[in-house]
Amino acid sequence: MREETAVNVGPSCISMTYESFGDPADPPVLLIMGGNAQMIHWPAGFCSELIARGLHVIRFDNRDAGRSTHFRDAAEPDFLAAYAGDFSSVSYTLADMADDTVGLLDVLGIGSAHLVGQSMGGMIAQAIAIEHPARVRSLTSISSNTGDPTVGQVPAYGDRTEKLRQLRVPTLVMHGAADPSIEGGRATAAAIPDSKLVIFEGMGHNLPRELWSTIAGHIAELVHSAEKPT
Repeated sequence: MREETAVNVGPSCISMTYESFGDPADPPVLLIMGGNAQMIHWPAGFCSELIARGLHVIRFDNRDAGRSTHFRDAAEPDFLAAYAGDFSSVSYTLADMADDTVGLLDVLGIGSAHLVGQSMGGMIAQAIAIEHPARVRSLTSISSNTGDPTVGQVPAYGDRTEKLRQLRVPTLVMHGAADPSIEGGRATAAAIPDSKLVIFEGMGHNLPRELWSTIAGHIAELVHSAEKPT
């Protein structure tokens, strides 16, 4: 494990701090964390579970988190307007964060990767799969949603349901039964064709240590299946 910083990343030319684990010759798995959370919220022990299953793991700080670029001079957005679908007051959108992530892949020289996103990170991963499908080998969406307000989601990032229905990528959706946003997980699995839905009893909006091995096993199964020649 070594912390490094990539510069001039993506169209916004930001700096992004990242760490990589395991053998670079193994399939690359990019871990995308949620809002206001640093890459360390993907615990090192969980990363080790993935490495033990033959995966090359990369975790990173999104913009405005950890050691990556912070937009300290950005104007405060109109949250009510954004929740209603008017993004004119926001400094950046989910699409910008998706472009950041693709830009990091560019810097790392990775043409395509297996994406694993939790919460807002799942939304970013979905946006990448929608807008940059050639960069995605498989998609794992954890504790996330489609943005559909009819299943209790805040539409601040837009409803991606119709675009998710067009995806043709191996997909795993995992959610905790005790997570108040559980319907978002079910909606995600229903929207993405041929996706697999796994629901964990007792799990909330988190990544409990007791399930690290099980969750890593599901991810590795998806990745290695997607890596098989067709």
